[in-house]
Amino acid sequence: MPEPRGSSPWFYVGIGCVVALGFLSSATFTVGLLGYRWVKQLETETRDPSIRAARVREVLGCEELPQGYHPVVGFSLPFVTDIAVLSDRPAAANGQHEPFDERGFIYVKLLAAGGQDEQEVRDYFEGRTEDPEALRRNRIRLRTREPLGRGVIEVPGQTLLYIAQRGEVELSEHSGDGLNAMILVDCPQDRKLRLGIWFGPDPDPGPAAEAGAAPLAGTPADPEAIRAFMAHFQLCG
Repeated sequence: MPEPRGSSPWFYVGIGCVVALGFLSSATFTVGLLGYRWVKQLETETRDPSIRAARVREVLGCEELPQGYHPVVGFSLPFVTDIAVLSDRPAAANGQHEPFDERGFIYVKLLAAGGQDEQEVRDYFEGRTEDPEALRRNRIRLRTREPLGRGVIEVPGQTLLYIAQRGEVELSEHSGDGLNAMILVDCPQDRKLRLGIWFGPDPDPGPAAEAGAAPLAGTPADPEAIRAFMAHFQLCG
């Protein structure tokens, strides 16, 4: 999922705001409401490796990150959204971040989700509709070359509805091509909308893969790999 070189924390703030505002279309929100002090605090935290890692772990509810993944940014926009981003490339000492190499994970939690869009997203994940229009309205675009699976995975304290595909997923005009899993986290205690996108390379993107012969074990298209990856996080806590 390439992004501009040396992306600042505001690239990821933009992702969260685009998704949040899509689902909260009746709300009025500007960056000015955050206030200058909040902006400077976020920049300081993102540049400090220990604080950055702590914020990411806090949003994801974990003590250790999956092996091979590094904290890019984690923050909460009060009363709107929580966001965490992991990459297979570590951030530079100043907090600037190069594009993902091959793998990454983006997580967005909407603190005040609701309305028709939310229901349409759930309908899509649960297979009641094949139309991803609710995703497109919120800057999440799928270009599927081959659907690879849809299902439900139970992990302690949370239910995961996933859609795996071979193709491209685009979020706020930044895309990744290969294998990806879109994950809807369903928590028993509330109906807040929690969305994750886990993406990685296709181990065999040639003609044999298109015929369904690609080895998917351990990739974002493998239900057991999704279970193991997401088990690192306590997103309903």
